[in-house]
Parts: sequence; C-alpha cells; structure tokens
Amino acid sequence: MRLLMLAEARNVHTQRWASALSANGSQVTVLSRSSAEIPGVQVIPLRVPRFGVTCPHRWWRRYSDFLARAVQRVDPNVIHVHYLQDHPMWWLQHPADAVTRPPLVISTWGSDVDTVGAQLVEPPDARKRKVDLLRAADAVTATTHYLARHTAAYAELDETEITVIPFGVDLTRFHPRPASLGRSSRLTVGFVKHLERYYGADYLVRAVPNVVARFPDVRFVIVGDGSMRDSLHRLADELGVTAYIDWPGAVPHDEIPGILSEFDVLAMPSLSEAFGVSAVEAQAMGVPVVAFDVQGVDEAVQDGVGGILVSPAHHEKLAEAIGRLLGDAQLRSTLGRRGRQFARAHFDFDANVAAMEEVYDRARAVRASRMQSREAPCPA
Repeated sequence: MRLLMLAEARNVHTQRWASALSANGSQVTVLSRSSAEIPGVQVIPLRVPRFGVTCPHRWWRRYSDFLARAVQRVDPNVIHVHYLQDHPMWWLQHPADAVTRPPLVISTWGSDVDTVGAQLVEPPDARKRKVDLLRAADAVTATTHYLARHTAAYAELDETEITVIPFGVDLTRFHPRPASLGRSSRLTVGFVKHLERYYGADYLVRAVPNVVARFPDVRFVIVGDGSMRDSLHRLADELGVTAYIDWPGAVPHDEIPGILSEFDVLAMPSLSEAFGVSAVEAQAMGVPVVAFDVQGVDEAVQDGVGGILVSPAHHEKLAEAIGRLLGDAQLRSTLGRRGRQFARAHFDFDANVAAMEEVYDRARAVRASRMQSREAPCPA
C-alpha cells in the first residue's frame, strides 16, 4: 500500500507510526513542514512561500497547488492526516473528485479539536475548513473516547463512527528493569512532559515541600522544556526546594525508558490531556502513576490499578498520594505489576498499528464500493 501522511516529521508519534507501517510493508511518504529522517520512509518538505498578508489568496492557492502536486506525485492508496490542521485541500471535497480521489483518513490528537482544553483561539474560517475536512474524511480516529467525543462535537459527527486508536507503547522497549541495574537508592519522583501550564508541573513543584517533610532524602526529576521553565525554577527557589529537583530538560524519546527506570513514582498533574502517553509508558515500565483525575488521563490510568488519581488542581492531594506510594514499597510493587498488565492489555503498539491498518482497509473498501456504484450501468 502507498500511504501519504500529512504530519510533522519531527514528532515522535509521526515517526513511530510511519516506521511501523513501513516495517509492515507499506510504502510510506510523510509530507511535513518540519524536516527529519525516518528510516525506510520518504519525507517531503512542505515548502510553501512565506505567508503574505497583502495577497493571502495567492499564498493559499500556492499551498493548495503544492499539496495537489504532492498527492499526484505519490499516487497514494490512502491519505492520512495526523493532527487536523487547516490544510487547503478543497480538491479532496470537490464533487468531481468525491468518488475517484484516494481515501482520506484523519486522526485528531487533542488541541486540534479540543481548543478549550488547550486554551487556543481559532479563527472561524479556519475552523470551518477543518470541519469540512473532517466531514469529507472516509474514516476518523481519535486517541481516546474522550477525544472522540470532542471530535464528534467539533464537526457534528456521529461519535460511534470514530475509531479509538491510542498512542500505544512498544512493550519490548518499555518494560520493568531488574533492580540489579544499579538504580539510585534515593526515592525518586519523576515528571515527563512539556513545561506548559496545562501539564501542571507547577503543582508538582508546589507539592515538593510537603513530600520532603516526610521523606528528606527524596529526589524529584522534572524532564521536559517549555514556556514555564524559568517560572518553575523561580518557584522552586521561592519554596526552598531547588536542591531536591533535577532539571535534565527535554530528552530524546529513545532515552525515556532509561529515565523512567530510575523513578519510583511518576507524577502527571495535567489539567488537560487528550491522552496520557507518559503515564502509559511508565505503567509499561512497572512504575506507578499519581495523576489528576481529568478526562483523557482516566483512560490511560485507572485508579487502584496502575496508579492513584486525585482531585485536579490540588497540590496537597498530589503530595499526599505521592507520599502514600513512597512510604509503601508493597503498594508500589502491586500497582506497578497491575499497571504493566493494564498497558499490555490496552496499549500494545503492535495492536494499535494493526487496528490502524484495518481502518485503511475499511476506507479503501468504502471508496472502491462508491467507484463501482458510479460505474454501474443504469437499469433499463
């Protein structure tokens, strides 16, 4: 199968999807604004002249022409848009091409349709074009049932027709590590997310004093970078807990399993999540999770199974749950074991890839059926 993906090549999820589908035998091309090498995958830079406010229609037409030429060049069996953007793909919706065009699959990721949770302002005309694309798609997927509901509401679609396929985890790379590997003897609480407000790292920093009061030798590792980095450092200074926190910054995804293996607990105090990838990866490693009980996260972590869910936006509750786990090695072990089983049952990436290939097959079958109906002779 020839697959054309419109997605950001630098994004780790794009790379994982493209690599896995290529390994399964598909000829994968990624059309991307960013540039990155993906083994076994062709990446085409989306080179469009800089937007000009004086002639926006000219720019829009060039963008549309570029996309149309790329599709013609690749001649895909399926076009898959990962993360819904305002792509000028009107020709996919044109009545003359409605039957003969390649099947279109769209996967929403979160802030592309949940603009309230991501605190984004969307121009009405851009939203309309995105809605039109969703309605023109032959198949739509979302990472959680929560996101499927948002996607359906965003474009007034039937939620039952949206296929839920999560960002799974490679269980061969994310798995519990033997204690003999020489991990730190200090109890360690970790955080792995972008340092943006809706991921709640400030709640974790505010929880540190309460945890330190019970466990003076505890260590916190906050992995990630973002717009809140400087303010978080200042907050740690104000609370007098700088010495207890390590800030490794953003790290390549390949290093995440090694980092998670150092954690006794993963904290995920997100206020908004379409899907809690880091929570799933931690559970696959046998690391229990403490998270705020918000929609999206509650599908990645089940309270009492792979972690503990607490009331959102309460750093005291966060500290209390972290302390509960740090003070009970047996509970950490039990939740770690259950979390690994939960991740294996629901988030095995190989199963996710197979599910996505089934979506492609269904979209192609629908498109083929429509073409046959168009070509069928009219009854006498």
